[in-house]
Amino acid sequence: MQRTVFLNQSQRLVTLIYVTIAFHHLNTKAKMIRILALVLFVVQLAHTNAQIATINEQFGDVYGTMCGIAGLAPPSRILIEELISEKNIDAIDQWLKSPLSVRNVYAAEAVLRLRDKGVEIPSEIMDIIEGLQVSDRQISTCNGCIYSKRKISAVLKEIQKLTEIR
Repeated sequence: MQRTVFLNQSQRLVTLIYVTIAFHHLNTKAKMIRILALVLFVVQLAHTNAQIATINEQFGDVYGTMCGIAGLAPPSRILIEELISEKNIDAIDQWLKSPLSVRNVYAAEAVLRLRDKGVEIPSEIMDIIEGLQVSDRQISTCNGCIYSKRKISAVLKEIQKLTEIR
């Protein structure tokens, strides 16, 4: 579903106030051009973020670190990073058993990272990860502006290489 997103009323009001104040203090043409360029940048950034939201809606939950031109972390990335910092193995285990494949991959990454930091991982959790490492299921991934579908096994191979490097 394609949709056009415009600035909401409060964003338009803030922009209008900013431009009004800026133009009130202008005394040179160069300053006016700089202010107009800045306003245009703010409007374009809001539009870009709306486009990223549209892409995320089309792809659903995505696996990645920084997605889109703005380099935003997907919501699941933010959540899993919190679980990793808390070393919350129980919650990560729930993600591993989730019906959502993207969550399975985030959880597998979390387990591998925690294991490399010396956290003891139960063998049944490692068994689930071994099953994922040969999975042909596909997930949506992002790498900057590139969104694609990839096999879980391929994504996990990359994760393992990265955890070995750390």
